[in-house]
Amino acid sequence: MRNKRFTLTREQVALLAQIRGKEVNNFAFKNGNIRIRLNTKEQKALELGDFKNSSSEAVAISENVSNEELKKLCDLYSKEEIGVMIEHRENIKPIELLDIEIPPSDKDRNVGVLLMSDWHADETVRTSTVLNKNEYNSDIASQRIKMFFANTVKMLKKRPVDELIIGCLGDLIGGWIHEELAQTNSMTPMEGSLFVKTHIVSGLKLISDNLPDLERITFVGICGNHSRTTKKMQFANGYALSYEYFMYKDIEATCAVMGLNKIIFDIPQSEFAYIQCMGRKLLFAHGHQFKYAGGVGGIYPSMLRWYSKLNQTIKIDKAFIGHWHTIINIKEVVVNGTIKGFDAYAMGKGLPYEEPQQTFLILNDKRGFILHTPIFCD
Repeated sequence: MRNKRFTLTREQVALLAQIRGKEVNNFAFKNGNIRIRLNTKEQKALELGDFKNSSSEAVAISENVSNEELKKLCDLYSKEEIGVMIEHRENIKPIELLDIEIPPSDKDRNVGVLLMSDWHADETVRTSTVLNKNEYNSDIASQRIKMFFANTVKMLKKRPVDELIIGCLGDLIGGWIHEELAQTNSMTPMEGSLFVKTHIVSGLKLISDNLPDLERITFVGICGNHSRTTKKMQFANGYALSYEYFMYKDIEATCAVMGLNKIIFDIPQSEFAYIQCMGRKLLFAHGHQFKYAGGVGGIYPSMLRWYSKLNQTIKIDKAFIGHWHTIINIKEVVVNGTIKGFDAYAMGKGLPYEEPQQTFLILNDKRGFILHTPIFCD
């Protein structure tokens, strides 16, 4: 069996010198002690000489361990175990740490993209129609919209950006495009438009007042399919028959009167808005341009076909859409959620439940899109 190493005082070395037939001066002391290996015979001899100093006592000598701590240590481990631990500790080579320098970083430029759509602020959802999964009316809509803007400010303070693009992607009102909506909505389309305008202007002022370091806010106003005044969608003059288009223009004029000059408006007469930002080509649309074709792939096959066809006409790095009331984030397309939340239509179609939420992203000038997160609204 391998000899074990022990720490001995001068008195104990004197006894060991007699056993080995040597002079005490032949042993090299350090701080009055010596660390030396003993065979079994020497260990027994020292123990017979009332030598009680175990390896744990050596620890007490070198580390000034209290008697109480020493007793606990001896209760937990045998002499042999403590000896093995000490020997193992002595054989461990010190870790050579590397010098790691943190290079000074250049200031990255970040642009936030805030999506808001599908509020359907004039619509209602009764709890009895969705098995108590949701409730929605004008009061709840107001609460959720306020919470959306408040949480947006919180997010932008946690993750500050240099500029902000607000993609307002339509269907902020439900309108009267179906008889059912005309029967169940809490407001007329005009009342709903005024309701939404008041909340948007209030939200824009909140962002502008609380985030003075924002260099610019770009507001992109896209018309949804629900805000039309006709039964069917029209293409050439669709904007001229949309409540939302004129609501956006009214918001632009109101912000100018209020002195919110940091906000720049992009309100296209087309179904699309196209923005180039830090070398990326961003497309904003409502999302009703393609239909769900059924099947296990959900909207993905139709959505990607639409993106591919559109990309042949105008190069796109990322498309932002609403309409589908569900959060999706893939390389090509980001789909926004809804503030209205789960409704009878979604339940009847067997669609998955999703909390009322909108979307926030950050575009970095070097890394591309580095953040995608929901903004919860309740």
